[in-house]
Amino acid sequence: MRHRRARRSRALAAAALLPFANAEPARCRKVPTDNSTAAASSRFDYGERYLDIVKCGGLSLLVSRLQPNLKEMAWVTIARLWHNGERAGLAARILPPSWNLGHNAATVCVNGTLHVFGGQYRNYTVGRGATARGVFHAAASTQSVSDPAAIEARWTDRSLQFEGWHKGCVERRTKFSGYCEFDGQFSAVYFNGRFLLYGRANLAATGGARHVQMTSAPADLSSWSPFKVVHLPGVKAGRADSNIYFFQVQVYGDKLLALFPAVFPAAAGVYASTSTDGIEWTRPQLLLRSTAFCARTRLHPVRLVGDQLYVFNNVDLSEPLDIPKGSTHARGTTRPYLQRLTVDTDEMQLISTEKVFPAVGVRVLDRPWQVVPVEGTDGVASIDPVATNGRAGNGKKAAFNAAPKEASPLPALSSATNARIASFLERVQALNDANATKASVALAVV
Repeated sequence: MRHRRARRSRALAAAALLPFANAEPARCRKVPTDNSTAAASSRFDYGERYLDIVKCGGLSLLVSRLQPNLKEMAWVTIARLWHNGERAGLAARILPPSWNLGHNAATVCVNGTLHVFGGQYRNYTVGRGATARGVFHAAASTQSVSDPAAIEARWTDRSLQFEGWHKGCVERRTKFSGYCEFDGQFSAVYFNGRFLLYGRANLAATGGARHVQMTSAPADLSSWSPFKVVHLPGVKAGRADSNIYFFQVQVYGDKLLALFPAVFPAAAGVYASTSTDGIEWTRPQLLLRSTAFCARTRLHPVRLVGDQLYVFNNVDLSEPLDIPKGSTHARGTTRPYLQRLTVDTDEMQLISTEKVFPAVGVRVLDRPWQVVPVEGTDGVASIDPVATNGRAGNGKKAAFNAAPKEASPLPALSSATNARIASFLERVQALNDANATKASVALAVV
């Protein structure tokens, strides 16, 4: 009996440690404070990121992910009315929190219907398995909708599309035993009669080496193709010094355009690439250079609308370990803010010594960046993952397969065990920092 309790205690401790196992080293998160006027006057929440501009029917939205407390693994999808790039209104929740799609939710509009894809996958016996069951889909008509808050009640029942074992899905972090967690941000686009869904591909056992993979489905979502890792000429996927944080894809004439924050050996910043099939992309073109904090950058692209490129600046890079008890964000943190800048587009060719690569043809003009004012998140209700008991916002039973039987609840840990966990976390952080230093030295030598 004593051995059984010990095993359960170890399992609970392992579950508690999962969010921190691959945390970025502390030195990568100690970023300079942005004391700009834009940050000081921003109404974005500290925990907002992954913005997108979505136009559906007569409705224009600025969609984002909100993490109200950066110490907790809980997210909600929110939206503001988008006023043609001049400003954005008060935020409202648009997805039921009990669906647990907010971590990576991506929206796309097709013929006046708003579609959402989102959800993570976890082992059911540890971590967030009960709320991370796979990738789901739901749809909502935007006809006669003028307030984002009305969208939550319009969703159809959610339906499970695939789980973490989907064919071709690449997840090489050892703690996931080969199944995909679907961390990071999804991007969804409807192109040539198919839904294309882009997500992160973790190509290194210890984390980092972030890349991109894609799966697609016909309009009726009857089946999803095997995942394929996208190909970007010149990018050495799988190397620790090559990281694409997310891949924001949009229709661009008769092609696809991807905007993405990346850290490559040559430079860190916002890059762009185009594709005709969604898998083979042109050589990445650096649009905006920014500072690299190890594998990440604080400048995120949002979308190209006409000749206006929207970027989200001063994105928070903290981990739960950085948040003081009783606070929702790290000390000294300032708020992120949205900017727009003017670009020029053309059909020029980028010539290298090996081959002629079609360039994206987007050039950032040397003009002042404009801050886009937004209203805050005051109207967003707090996250309550069990508030609707697994039901959709319109009261309909959410459509999903029955979950495997859950493990029995584990007992609370003793104070001595909690102290050992805290000590272990400190050693994990120290080891991460030491390994990052070694990796940096190795890369410098290479």
